[in-house]
Amino acid sequence: MPESMRKAWPLSCGIQRSGSFPNVSDHSARVKHVRTAKEQRLASTKELDKYMPALRGKCPYHFILEGKLVDDNFPHCPREPNRNRNREGPICHMDHTFPKAGWCAFSQFIFRTTFCLWQVPTLRVELIKGLHIQLSLNTQEEFTQWVVDELADEGKSHNCLEAFLWLCRRKEKENPRFFV
Repeated sequence: MPESMRKAWPLSCGIQRSGSFPNVSDHSARVKHVRTAKEQRLASTKELDKYMPALRGKCPYHFILEGKLVDDNFPHCPREPNRNRNREGPICHMDHTFPKAGWCAFSQFIFRTTFCLWQVPTLRVELIKGLHIQLSLNTQEEFTQWVVDELADEGKSHNCLEAFLWLCRRKEKENPRFFV
């Protein structure tokens, strides 16, 4: 493999990569890297198992701005049940019987929450610092490109979910019983 291809992969939608992907010729390092990435994604899934039951059917605006859980319903969810049937889906998806239309009961809550988070300038700045984002995310175009990017090989989900988890962790730190 040429030396130029061994360098760290370029930034993807403004996310700063923590290191370069292991040399593909080093099979054991690649296997370890893939296993670690999967374990990190599974850890995020466990967090969703904790957060989503409390947030089901709630309004993201009230959740973000007032720290209150107020009823709200909106169709569609961005989280697939499982990635290629690898059992990474959260329990809330495994236990849920999807209607014929296939919509998740969590009603696009994750995207709506991330979108609301992005619209609050002070929270946007904290999110950018917290997730080491290399973009300003000042425009909707930057946000919509960034939010769908995924770094699965680094143990990350799509940026929308990473931002949502960042916010939930923050809420839980402020109030450890918030999701109980």
